[in-house]
Amino acid sequence: MLEEFARPPGAAPLKFDVLMSLRSATSALHTRLDARLPIARADASLHDYVAHLRVLRPWLLGLREALAGHGPALDAVARHVDAKLADLEQDLAQAGDAGPADVPVATGRRAGDSETPGFAWGLAYVVEGSQLGGAVLHRRLRERLAPHALRYLAGSEEKVAARWRDFVHRLRRTVVDESGLRQAQHGAVAGFEDLVRRFGL
Repeated sequence: MLEEFARPPGAAPLKFDVLMSLRSATSALHTRLDARLPIARADASLHDYVAHLRVLRPWLLGLREALAGHGPALDAVARHVDAKLADLEQDLAQAGDAGPADVPVATGRRAGDSETPGFAWGLAYVVEGSQLGGAVLHRRLRERLAPHALRYLAGSEEKVAARWRDFVHRLRRTVVDESGLRQAQHGAVAGFEDLVRRFGL
């Protein structure tokens, strides 16, 4: 049964749960990434972690550019991406691989997408959700890759979970019609497809 979220008085009932809709739209891509990323293997090495970060860096830079300017909630996500990029750079420096950043490439956008808040919310769904996966990877890798700090993945699971709950609350209050949902689905799929391409999967 679909949940009913906060709606303006007299508004028609929602016919979708945006979170479930985005999960459904990206499920196959998410599964492909989880199953095939080298960093997710049981024998993942520091070399795999560095390679992972070097792929993520231009992806995150492109997302940060796409998220900014779509209102306070997405600006906050963009600032969080900035903080994660800073962690990423420190990790690369600690591993002795702090070369120049790759040029960011737009993340699967069609003409006009960069001006569509719904598309940006879809991208935000991917990057915020990736932090949940990061917490799982950190738990799995922190002893194997010690003494590397794994700053990009680190963060208490309680804090990551609380941030995710807050994001989902804002997502559900913002994407409230079929048009916004379609835009968000396109953004989420584009974010995952870009990662799949960048990792050569």
